[in-house]
Amino acid sequence: MKISAFSFLFFLLFSIGAAAQNPFHDTRATRYADSMAVQSIQKLSLKEKLNEMAGPKNFYLIAAGSMLFGKRMPVTPIGGNRKKRIPAVYFTDGPRGIIHGRQTSFPTPITRAATWNTELEHEVGIALGKEARGVGGTLMGTPCMNILRHPANGRAQESFGEDPVLTGKMAWALASGIQRRGVMACAKHFALNSIEDTRYFVDVQIDDRSLHEVYLPHFKYVVDRGVATIMSAYNKVNGTYCGENEVLLKNILRKEWNFKGFIHSDWDLGTRSTAPSIKAGMNVEMMVPKFYSYKNVKKDLESGILSEQDLDSLIYPTLFTKFLFQYLHQTDQRKQKLSREDREKHKQLSLKVAEEGVVLLKNEDNFLPINNNNDRILVTGYLLNTKNDGDHGSSYAKSPYVITPKKAFKKYAKENHLFVRFVSPKRTRKLEKACTSADKVIVLAGYYHDEEGEYISTSGRVKKDITKPSKAMAGFGGGGDRHPLTLKERDEKLIRQVTGWNRFTAVHVTAGSAVIMENWKNRVPSILWSGYYGMEGAHAIPKVVFGEVNPSGKLPFSIPVDEADLPHFPIHTDTITYGFYHGYTLLDKLNRKAAFPFGYGLSYTEFDIQALETNTLQYKLTDTIEIRCTVKNTGKWSGAEVVQVYAGKSISAVERHKKNLRAFTKIYLNPGESKHVVLQIPVSDLAYYHPEKKDWEIEMGDYELYIGNSSDARHLQILQVSIVE
Repeated sequence: MKISAFSFLFFLLFSIGAAAQNPFHDTRATRYADSMAVQSIQKLSLKEKLNEMAGPKNFYLIAAGSMLFGKRMPVTPIGGNRKKRIPAVYFTDGPRGIIHGRQTSFPTPITRAATWNTELEHEVGIALGKEARGVGGTLMGTPCMNILRHPANGRAQESFGEDPVLTGKMAWALASGIQRRGVMACAKHFALNSIEDTRYFVDVQIDDRSLHEVYLPHFKYVVDRGVATIMSAYNKVNGTYCGENEVLLKNILRKEWNFKGFIHSDWDLGTRSTAPSIKAGMNVEMMVPKFYSYKNVKKDLESGILSEQDLDSLIYPTLFTKFLFQYLHQTDQRKQKLSREDREKHKQLSLKVAEEGVVLLKNEDNFLPINNNNDRILVTGYLLNTKNDGDHGSSYAKSPYVITPKKAFKKYAKENHLFVRFVSPKRTRKLEKACTSADKVIVLAGYYHDEEGEYISTSGRVKKDITKPSKAMAGFGGGGDRHPLTLKERDEKLIRQVTGWNRFTAVHVTAGSAVIMENWKNRVPSILWSGYYGMEGAHAIPKVVFGEVNPSGKLPFSIPVDEADLPHFPIHTDTITYGFYHGYTLLDKLNRKAAFPFGYGLSYTEFDIQALETNTLQYKLTDTIEIRCTVKNTGKWSGAEVVQVYAGKSISAVERHKKNLRAFTKIYLNPGESKHVVLQIPVSDLAYYHPEKKDWEIEMGDYELYIGNSSDARHLQILQVSIVE
């Protein structure tokens, strides 16, 4: 195949640009960082070395002072030595906004994943990086990228969904944006942290293929591209806590993936030992030196369990990464004040993400949008006056304000001269009368912030009553895994009542992941889903309902018909087995249809995707498959479609998923407009992990490529290619 001079130049420039984004590929910077790290280690005393291995001893005093002055969690120094000219790292959280002071609250990651828009997520990363530097932060506790194995996972809202390819691409888009502003990103929680109530002690049993093919590829994706740090998980994997797990930290991260950054533990209970954690390669204990204290380390040095070389090897990646970012981004110049213009842009970005993250699941007879100004609209629901921007765990970004749905609808109705009425669901008689006189009804259903989310406990104990929100730690509200997977009875009862009085009813669901809707989905013509939507995101609901915004969100998870179509998720268990299948791969294996499949989402317009061809029918191991297709907007609205490519091998010597997402892109089109799209899949992405050889292998032979706008077979066209020697 011939390559034009222009194509070669474009490829060369793209390669240079891609390499430049990886801080560990900058030759000058890495030489400087290596030289400074080696020289610094030679000058440090034992106490000074230990200072680089944990957060500050007085962290809780710092935190108390920060909260006393209304700043919430402090921007916390880790290591650093002014005399020896070693920079400190300044840590701040979190996944949806800076948790120090009052900053922009963005929609939760699961909402942002529903946009399937990596460019938009990169913008969010840049904004978060700017705000982190604005408060003096140089290390940020995000992206949270554990696979959503089961919708009950309380921390689902912090994930990017059930698929490793979507997760990896969205996580790197975020991380690269953050690091572009000179702030180290943190890929967490490594690994298999997909259960919340028992996260402090649960032992996750897993085989090698499931580990490498399902639960680690997205972590490798961001490591290969230059994520600065990794945070280990609380749980055990195959009998060993993650923070002292040599298979995960030493063998996989360091040896197999050649990770050059530093590894830090999750807070407090994330480190469980001294010598085992040090020998496994846990570089930094967060947040206070408990096991990495002078007393414990000196004792192990004197007994011969540890050596000075162990400590030197341990602190090298931390120092190397700090000097690297100092060279590239002048991270010694900590605070970079944000302008009012920046803050306003971030607010608008938060709203834009919320708009793109709304998923239209059902829309019979074009019930939505409501575009008749004479219609009498009733809005009700238990979330009507709720500031629903997400849980109040470690990612809680306390913004200056949070718009409630009622305020958003009121503002929209006033500006557009619409008749919108609000009635509390608790006022049954008034609600019945209002429903019977309304032309259309909108029910706002879903979860409060304390009914699912991060579960924080300083003791590591689980909450006793799974039916009630936990109050595990002062200052943090609720959290834990979500039970049941349906809406709460309050919402299902309300939907039954309202649809009994007025069948012209749409339901908007807010939740951290999938909600099983079989009890009521056939009672309503239209259903919308969004995750927790940030400080401005409530405005997105009326904008979508009344047609100012055409929904373009796609589900980052599958919504099953029945809980039996999900993997086993025992409550309060000491051990659990993670297998090869979950989400759409499990539905494919069981030959079950989802209620709403992974990658699915409707629009107010229609799109036609025609998969034309691949660049050739036969590929060698080092090739890249190009899938060429045309997307046309055949409807009357401007809108966006997400083209998705899945790959599978129906005839294989090993067990395989029927198909896996391998590439996607989001296309914006005006009515009647069409665009040619090229999506690429490196042949190496088709490999499977060989557990005996501890390596990846690519089978020769035929593969199926599925092209469409969701994982559902009904929405997919099939092309066939062959891999040859």
